Amino acid sequence: HGSFTGAFVGMVAFDITGQGCTADFTRFRYAPEGT
Repeated sequence: HGSFTGAFVGMVAFDITGQGCTADFTRFRYAPEGT
């Protein structure tokens, strides 16, 4: 398709306790299966 810009990876976290806790990510590493 002419408008494909590549793959994207995202992270999300939900506070299901209702206490307003934050999620602070300091690093992220993606490794495909088998590596």
